[in-house]
Amino acid sequence: MIDPFLLWVHPDKFSSWEDFHAACRADRMTGIGTGARQEDEIQLELLQVAAGCEPFRYVPVGGGGEVATGVAGQQQDMNVNQPAEAMPHYPERLIPIVAFAEERFDAFPDVPTHYELGIGTDGDGRYAELLSLEHGLHQMRGIIGPPDMPQEAVAWYADLFEKVWETPEWQAFIENNAMTPIFMGPDAYKEWLMTFEDNHASLMTEVFGWDLRPDLRLR
Repeated sequence: MIDPFLLWVHPDKFSSWEDFHAACRADRMTGIGTGARQEDEIQLELLQVAAGCEPFRYVPVGGGGEVATGVAGQQQDMNVNQPAEAMPHYPERLIPIVAFAEERFDAFPDVPTHYELGIGTDGDGRYAELLSLEHGLHQMRGIIGPPDMPQEAVAWYADLFEKVWETPEWQAFIENNAMTPIFMGPDAYKEWLMTFEDNHASLMTEVFGWDLRPDLRLR
């Protein structure tokens, strides 16, 4: 499954993307996220570039709870938290104003997508694609084993987790946390992960000019 990204703000500061966009183009704003140079910071940096905002300040913290309370307490202007981490503050202290996906999320049907708002859609649309749930850098949740795992073990675990996936309890967990259900077997998941890592590597080098860790490279 994938934890979707939405752009969360405090409702006393912004009520829509249009409000936010006008503010970010006029002045420098502050975002908050979990850790440095990983999905949260990358998504915010890409949003800044794609939307033509003034350079964001970025505050890295230790976890999603801190990320949510930073914006809910109005210490920072925005984050791209997953719904499960933001919902305790919704809608009094946090509201989503952009859904980073091709289609609106069932849990937030009134929140427009970045495609609808034209964020990153100029030119070849590459920035919009990289921002999207389907092709971009969202938080994926999956099971990974060692490269020398015997094929019979791979098959056993794939069968086990598919059975877990199909249970009503698991489907309810996904729905209650506004996650996106995407089940993949071992081969499809491996291919998906290589694209996922390539997106990271190309963004870090081509868009942001960051140096890559030795273990991160284009596949």
